[in-house]
Amino acid sequence: MKKILFIILLMNALMLNAQVKDTITKEDEEKTTNIKLSFEYMDKPVFSGRNYMEKGPLLSPELSLNFKAGISLAFTSYLLPNDTSNTRQSVYGISYTNDIYEWWNIDGGVSLYHTVINKAATKKSTAKTQVQNDFGISMSNTFDFNWMYLQNSIYYFFGTQKGWDVMLVAGKDVALDNLTGIEDLSISPNFTFEMGNHFAKFRQLKKAILNQTDVTTSTKFQPLNYEITLPIEYEYYAFTFNITPAYAFPVNVLPSESNLGSNFFFISAKITYQLDFKTKK
Repeated sequence: MKKILFIILLMNALMLNAQVKDTITKEDEEKTTNIKLSFEYMDKPVFSGRNYMEKGPLLSPELSLNFKAGISLAFTSYLLPNDTSNTRQSVYGISYTNDIYEWWNIDGGVSLYHTVINKAATKKSTAKTQVQNDFGISMSNTFDFNWMYLQNSIYYFFGTQKGWDVMLVAGKDVALDNLTGIEDLSISPNFTFEMGNHFAKFRQLKKAILNQTDVTTSTKFQPLNYEITLPIEYEYYAFTFNITPAYAFPVNVLPSESNLGSNFFFISAKITYQLDFKTKK
């Protein structure tokens, strides 16, 4: 684990040195205090290349309050409508983001993952409910070069389950205005490499109480997933539309973690509405 963290810190230093030598001028977008409301649909509930044997789509509404100073409060819900255990997870988070330079953004946050699973029964007296709480601390760096962007994120989870999740992303933002004649249309091909202790966005659920198959936990820190994604984004006034096809190559998959195979395709669609609160000058 220390070697991995050292490599990430070293990569940050190299990227900083490279960027200092690169003279790039960018226009700053006006920052505002705003409210964002979004809704995301995924045809497979995929996290770190795993679906934990859950079938059907994933629905994810999110509401966030973002202050001009960089502080954000967010609530996100993950719903599995086809899951017989009625699994649902709510995430409450607070974060702070800061643009150190035009090309370097750093973000840190704390989140509470509140997960509930229910076993349906003909009688309410025999129904069972399990609640699980996990906490997460995160830190991420994004380096926005003229030729590509690089991002590294480190998450530490504790509570019912404990573990690390490290993600490295390399990609390129490509504006399609001139090619298509459509303003505010872009595409961002990227490659993601994820490592961890078999942790994903849905925390490891202890389902034994519901007489369901337990998710086997591995404490070994190792590669989890390679992923190629192609986000396509279009902005229209206060709305942002995003469609992301993705192809995943999970590795070190445990028997009870996924039934999607050694590689698979999935897609997500997201719509976001942003309401800005601009102060009078």
